[in-house]
Amino acid sequence: MSQTLSTLLLRNLHDVFGEIDPVRRRATVDEIFHEDAVFYDPNGGIYRGCDEIDMDFIFHLSKSGF
Repeated sequence: MSQTLSTLLLRNLHDVFGEIDPVRRRATVDEIFHEDAVFYDPNGGIYRGCDEIDMDFIFHLSKSGF
């Protein structure tokens, strides 16, 4: 399924970084990111692949107190 850039950005914001349910979040990561995707964290981190992208979210979630 082809998605527009704005749709992907909104899904990344809401369905990945706004989702605290790990199963739903991981399903979205697998759906919208290519297995070889690279995510650049604004704080300087570089995460390669769905596993690292999902783990980056978990790390930031734990730091925020959720």
